[in-house]
Amino acid sequence: MDIWSWIKQCESAWCTKDADRAAELFTEDALYFPHVAEKPHCGRARIRTYWREVTATQHEMNLRFSEPLIVGRRATVEWWAMFRDVRLTQPHADDRVTLPGCMVLRFAENGLCEELREYWYAVLGAHVPAPEGWGR
Repeated sequence: MDIWSWIKQCESAWCTKDADRAAELFTEDALYFPHVAEKPHCGRARIRTYWREVTATQHEMNLRFSEPLIVGRRATVEWWAMFRDVRLTQPHADDRVTLPGCMVLRFAENGLCEELREYWYAVLGAHVPAPEGWGR
């Protein structure tokens, strides 16, 4: 699988909350760092569990990925997500979330991801559209 196909499949899995499909994008021993201040999820099974938990409360997903920057088996790609999530926004009454972020990816020879690091910022209580020209 090429890197752009991997990104499109990741986007689809996120939008449909498909933890099984998301987990299949990773090697059996992959490392997934969901945030710079958190320990990684190690292995496909842990990634599946994390994905299932984090997407369970997300609704009305509007997600876009930018054009990736690819060097060899490494890639960086930004995303811009707007959705509703009561878990993230408690105790606020407004459950809207804007989550722009970036994935730094390293791929195995077979095209599966062996390491993913996420960097993101959450805007709670609002949907903030991506700036003009974002993602090009």
